[in-house]
Amino acid sequence: MTTLLAQFAQPFTFSWLQQVGVANGAVGRLLVACLLGGLIGIVVGLAASAVIGALAGWGFVFNPLTLVAATGFSLVVGVVFGVWPARQAAGLDPIVALRFE
Repeated sequence: MTTLLAQFAQPFTFSWLQQVGVANGAVGRLLVACLLGGLIGIVVGLAASAVIGALAGWGFVFNPLTLVAATGFSLVVGVVFGVWPARQAAGLDPIVALRFE
C-alpha cells in the first residue's frame, strides 16, 4: 500500500512525461517493453530451473497454472500500484501537478 500512497502523494512524478511532450503512444510502447522483459525473464527462469534441477538431480516439473497465476498476480499489482495512479496523474494539468509538489 505504501507505493500506491506515494504515487497519489506525488502526482508531479507521473506527469513529467506529459510536461516534456511525450505522446500517449510512447507510454504504450513502454508497456510493451515491460511485457517483453517479463517474457524474457520467464524463459530465463525456466531454463535456469531446468539446468539447476538437472545438475542437482532433482528433476524439473513445469506447471503452466503456476505461470498463469504468477502472471495474473503481477498484472494486478502493476495495474493497481502503477498504471492506475499514473493514468490519473497524467490527466492533471501540469501546473496543478507542480502545485502539489
